[in-house]
Amino acid sequence: MPPLGRFLWVAITQPGIQAMTIYRTQASIEATRLRRLAWLIYRLNLVLTGAEFGPGCVVGPGLVMHHPVSVIVGGDVTLGKDCTLLSRVTLGARSVTSEGKGTPMPTVGNRVVIGTGAVVIGRIQIGDGARVGANAVVLRDVPAGMTAVGVPARNVASSE
Repeated sequence: MPPLGRFLWVAITQPGIQAMTIYRTQASIEATRLRRLAWLIYRLNLVLTGAEFGPGCVVGPGLVMHHPVSVIVGGDVTLGKDCTLLSRVTLGARSVTSEGKGTPMPTVGNRVVIGTGAVVIGRIQIGDGARVGANAVVLRDVPAGMTAVGVPARNVASSE
């Protein structure tokens, strides 16, 4: 198969790439006055891929999601570049105001890996190169290069 054909095949068949393509479309339309169309694209992403990228979230380049089903990224979340989110990750607020805006949400640095089923809620800072273990519930900041594991998550030295 020629390189362009291989690229198109991967783009069409990989749900993580589909979810990011739909999100990038949503984000670019949000910047215009067509907010209702952006909301429809947000819902389309949820139905087609199972991933939910709240309106207003900022996702840096290079996000990897092999299995985007049940990945939830809240509307005020900021994700750095080259991050990896495994399935069923939740990044969001501890509670929701009636307006839904202005709620404290996580800020994730660059090259962060967040394991399957992990929950990061509230005004949490996850530093560059940090890792969050599978099913961890992160309620405190994770410094750069550290690994957070457990419920509630505790920081342990990185193995790298």
